[in-house]
Amino acid sequence: MNSISIDNKNLNDINSVRETADRLASEKLGDAACLSWHDLETGMNSPNDSNICGDTSDVGQYARSLGAELEVDVNGKYKLYYRNVKDFPFYGKKAPRLQVEDVDQYFA
Repeated sequence: MNSISIDNKNLNDINSVRETADRLASEKLGDAACLSWHDLETGMNSPNDSNICGDTSDVGQYARSLGAELEVDVNGKYKLYYRNVKDFPFYGKKAPRLQVEDVDQYFA
C-alpha cells in the first residue's frame, strides 16, 4: 500500500482532513473511496462498529482487508485509507434490490 503524509496545522478537524485527503486520494487513484479513518488523538474512527472490523482501533487492518491502496497520514494525528472503486463488483451498475422477505438476513 502506498502512503502519503501531509503536515498542515490548518487541518485540525475531521471535516477539513477528509476534504483534503479525499481530493488527494482522487488525484492519486482516480475514482477513490475512503474505506476507513482513525483520529489517533481522540480514538474516533469509522467504521466504529466492532461487528464490522473487530477491534475498532485498527481500522487500518479493516481497510487493508478491503484492498486499500493508499494510506493518508495527516499531521501524525489522522490516518485515512482509500482504494479505487472501479474494482467494486457493482461499480457503475444499479444497486441490487432486496426483496422484503430477504431483509431479515441482513438485519438479524
